[in-house]
Amino acid sequence: MKKNTTFLLVMSALLLGLVASTQAEVSPTHLFHWFRGDVLLNGQLAPVGTIVDAYDPDLVHCGTYTVGVDNFVVPDSAGVYGWMLVYGDDATEPGDQGAETGDLISFRVMNRPATIDPVFNSWADMEFDTTNLSATSTIGLEIVDPADHASASPCDGGGCDTVRFMVGVENIGNGTDFYGINVTSAKDWEIIPFDTIIFVGTDSVAYVYNQPAQTAYVFFDVVVPNWPGDEPDTLSYEVFSRLDETVTDNSSVTLTIAVSGVGDDPFGSLPERFSLAQNYPNPFNPTTTIAFNLSSLTTVRLEVYDILGRQISEFDFGALSAGDHDYEYDASSLSSGIYFYRLVTELGTQTRKMVLAK
Repeated sequence: MKKNTTFLLVMSALLLGLVASTQAEVSPTHLFHWFRGDVLLNGQLAPVGTIVDAYDPDLVHCGTYTVGVDNFVVPDSAGVYGWMLVYGDDATEPGDQGAETGDLISFRVMNRPATIDPVFNSWADMEFDTTNLSATSTIGLEIVDPADHASASPCDGGGCDTVRFMVGVENIGNGTDFYGINVTSAKDWEIIPFDTIIFVGTDSVAYVYNQPAQTAYVFFDVVVPNWPGDEPDTLSYEVFSRLDETVTDNSSVTLTIAVSGVGDDPFGSLPERFSLAQNYPNPFNPTTTIAFNLSSLTTVRLEVYDILGRQISEFDFGALSAGDHDYEYDASSLSSGIYFYRLVTELGTQTRKMVLAK
């Protein structure tokens, strides 16, 4: 995507407290009990972004809280949750929305059972309790889909491109986890990690959550420099658990900038091995055209990701000949928002941003 200033997504949508979780949603009612207290994970203060969930004896999910995101008492504070609303069942509505008077509430921290001390967990409407929580979790991660090598054109009069690299991380622990990524450029090119991305003028922070045995995607952007030099840049990256930053995995990837020193224009670009165009129209509703050009015969795969880095579509085009190609993407089943489309070929990989506006 062309840019004249650094476009930061402040997600770690990331993260707007959005959670990639399979648990049932909480159903708010006019009946609720406030809980707050300290929260520990593996004996340490639970970091900002840690999720606390509450359940009634029937295992109805009746309360949830994200440390440092929902905390209006002590903002951005590790190891503290509350006041957390735990909802009661509304007898005038169908179904079971939550607790009844006298029910004992159980808690989970990052989807792991929590010990309660002191044991003030008996539910009653419009009451307050200070309840400290602690839980243990095995934390482990493994990079299972490393970033693909990529190529790009140098900056021009229209600005600079950013190239996005996506990294698939498997949760090999036994509880919910969420990640950060550290990236270094051998040539000191500008790096934008996924949890410092600003979008739609919002500074909210979001997190990519991952369940055990599942794969989630984190990403980072590289701003193509004005004077890239002749050699590829080696980008070394380390993914770490935010629950325990000593738990890491690492890899590296290269970014090649095509620059020519021949002809009348010493700064002209060599023909790219392939190019991915900006979708049009953009924003779109509900269809848009994604065009690309290939310099030679290659296999081609188109992937679409949401703002949390979750893959939502994949199209395998097989082997395509050199030349121009386009594909009409239909997003009728998706909600409005920012998405990323990624073209994966034997010639390299490129990613761009698109906006669905319904």
